[in-house]
Amino acid sequence: MIDLKEIADKLSENDIVLTYHGRLDKQVINDLLHFTESVLITRNVERRIRKKVFSILVESLQNSYKNALLLEESKDQVTALLLRNQGVYELNLGNYLSEENKDKLIRQIEDINALDSKQLVEKYQSVLKDGKRTALGGSGLGLLDMARKSGNQLSYKVTPGEDGLYYFLLKIIID
Repeated sequence: MIDLKEIADKLSENDIVLTYHGRLDKQVINDLLHFTESVLITRNVERRIRKKVFSILVESLQNSYKNALLLEESKDQVTALLLRNQGVYELNLGNYLSEENKDKLIRQIEDINALDSKQLVEKYQSVLKDGKRTALGGSGLGLLDMARKSGNQLSYKVTPGEDGLYYFLLKIIID
């Protein structure tokens, strides 16, 4: 039998704000954002941090949603975990990617992580002025914006999955 008290105690110990595993659509994204904002307000999280967490969560869920649209139905699920760990917020997002998209995402993250904060702002402004659209319909600003707003490097972990897909976990520290 599942011990709900034990699960609730573990969630409290780790100061988990949000967990989600499933398909994303616009309504689910909206619900996750409202839930997270409500929890952060209830916990009296400083407004500056609350805004950072919220805007990074918006970008990351939108990116995950767009990537999930490219995959077959059984692999389009996303996992999201937002927790507070040692005084900082940690957002973890996982979803399946094709090998091509996985490689492209790794290159983008490594390019972004190689930039200092001034270069990051310059790159962001350059992409913003460029106005080109990606294959997914975005502007390519999502990862840059997450890195810029978090003030920290983006980290990732890739695990081979089934059917030539890879499970990609993106971790963003927000402080």
